[in-house]
Amino acid sequence: MKRENREITIEGNQPKVILENIWNNVETIVFITNKECVIQMFNPYAEKNLGYSPDEVIGQMIADDFFDKEELLRKAESQIQDFDSKYKREHCLYALITEFGDGHEMELNMVRKDGSKFSVLLNIFKTAKDNDSFEITAYVFVAKEISELKKIEEHLVKLLEKEKKLNELRTQYLNLASHEFRTPLSVILSSAFIISKFEKSEDQANREEQVRHIVSAVNLLRDIINDFLSLSKIEEGKLRLHKTNFNSKAHIKETIDELSGLLKKGQSIMYRHVGETNLFVDAGIFKHLLINLLSNSIKFSPEDTKISVYSKNIDHKFVLRIKDHGCGISKEDQKQLFSPFFRGSNARQIQGTGLGLHIVRYYLDKMNGTIRVKSKVDLGTTVQIEFSDAIENIIEQTA
Repeated sequence: MKRENREITIEGNQPKVILENIWNNVETIVFITNKECVIQMFNPYAEKNLGYSPDEVIGQMIADDFFDKEELLRKAESQIQDFDSKYKREHCLYALITEFGDGHEMELNMVRKDGSKFSVLLNIFKTAKDNDSFEITAYVFVAKEISELKKIEEHLVKLLEKEKKLNELRTQYLNLASHEFRTPLSVILSSAFIISKFEKSEDQANREEQVRHIVSAVNLLRDIINDFLSLSKIEEGKLRLHKTNFNSKAHIKETIDELSGLLKKGQSIMYRHVGETNLFVDAGIFKHLLINLLSNSIKFSPEDTKISVYSKNIDHKFVLRIKDHGCGISKEDQKQLFSPFFRGSNARQIQGTGLGLHIVRYYLDKMNGTIRVKSKVDLGTTVQIEFSDAIENIIEQTA
C-alpha cells in the first residue's frame, strides 16, 4: 500500500508555543549558556532538581558550577593532551566540547545546591549564529538523570561478583572434596580388606582394631560432609534459626559422649558446668558448634592429653570454654583463623577442610554470639563462645 506524503504546516506563533511547552514540561535538565559558558536560560525541571532559582543562576554561574569539579578536572586532564597549557581549569566543560565536538556524551555527577550529588548522562550541543556560520553563540546542555540506572548497574555488578565468588567456591569445594574424601575412603577400603583376611577366632582383637579405623574414617567423612553442607547453606543464604529451650548441660555431655570414638590413645575430655542449665538457642546449630570445636581439639592435640570443657550460665549470660594442649596457632595464622579453607601453617599435615571455624563464626553471628581464641604454638588453644540473654526468652515464655 502506497504511503501518502502529508505536508505539515505550522502557522503563526505555533513554533514558539511548541518550544515553550517542551521547555517547561520536559523531565530533563536543560540549560543554555553563552559562548563563555555563563548560564543564560535554565528550565523548570533544572530548577526543581538542582534547587536554584533562575535569579541565582542566570548570568551568575557557569556550566561547570553544576558538576563535581574534581571529577570534571580528572576527566578533562585524562582526555585532553596538554590540558593545563590550553584551557582554564574552571572551564573543563568548555574544553571538552571544544576538543570532542557537538553531541559528545559524558557520564558525570551533578551537584545540587544542598551539596547532594546524582548521576547524569550529559550531552552538549553548539549553536551557531546562522546555518552558514561557524561562529559559536551558545551551548545547549541536556542532562538526563540516571541515578536509578546506576543503582541497578551496581546491583548487577554485585550479583555478578557474588556469582563469580560462588563459582570459585564451588571449584574449591570440588578440589577439596576429592582430596579430603580420598583418605577416609582408602582407610575404609584397606581396613575392610584386612578384616577379610582375619578368619580365625584369635584374630578378634585385630578385627576390632580395624573396625575402629573404619568407624573413625566414617566419622571423618560425616564431618567433612556436614562442613560442606553447612557452607553451602551459608553461601546460598538458606540458614534458618529454630530456637528451642533445652538443657545445655545434658546437651553438651551427650555430644562429648558421641565424640568419644574420635579420641586418640590416652586422650580424655573433662566437663564441668556452673549455673542455670536451660538455654534458648537453636539446639541443632549449638550441637554443630560443639562438634566443630571439640573435633578440632581432639584432632590437633597429641595422645595422652586432656581436653577441658567448661560451661556457665549465670545472669542471662552463657559461656562455653574449651581448652586443649595441642599444637597451637601462631599469631600470624590467628589473623586468618575464620577465613574459609584456611589451614594453619603447622597443621597442614592433619586432615581437615579448613571450614570449621569459618562456619562456627557465621553461626555465632546469626545467634548474636561471640567467639574468642587464645593460643600459643606447642602449648595449646582456648576457645570461648558467649551468648547474652540466652535465657531471657524462657523467662518471658513461662511468666
